[in-house]
Amino acid sequence: MHAHALSYLPADSNGLPASLAEVVKHAAITRGTHVVFEVSAGFPKLPPPVETALLHFGAEALFNAMQHASHEPIVVELEQGPFEIRLAISDDGPGFDPNDCGVAQNLRKVVEEVREAGGEIIVHAAPGYGATLVAVFSRPQGMPVSGRSGTAANDAPAPAAPSRREA
Repeated sequence: MHAHALSYLPADSNGLPASLAEVVKHAAITRGTHVVFEVSAGFPKLPPPVETALLHFGAEALFNAMQHASHEPIVVELEQGPFEIRLAISDDGPGFDPNDCGVAQNLRKVVEEVREAGGEIIVHAAPGYGATLVAVFSRPQGMPVSGRSGTAANDAPAPAAPSRREA
């Protein structure tokens, strides 16, 4: 991992959304980059290994985007769905070839950490088209979606709009 990416991680965690908000704020202030942070309303508490892997992935992917992308804003999205939890970091920079070994090496440790915690990494990138790095975890069984539990999809109320923070 880049030493600077994890040199500032919140010591005391009030959950993943609060920790990521601190990382985004710190990154935006220290690097002078416009970063948009969006999080689903009512985001659940996740198992510690998943939260840690997502926090490390988010920090590394954000600092990687800030280092390589010349366009702003960078968008960080933390989303919950009925079946999965996703953290995506997107930029409109120069993009890259996902098969480039240098890129893979750069993110290797956080990719391993996400996989060890039960997640997967999806890369949407191409030279000239920006990049989106996504960490995806299956929602743990029995975890309610936005505070709801046991409701059928067609009986569930519409989800709340995601909150959006800009740093």
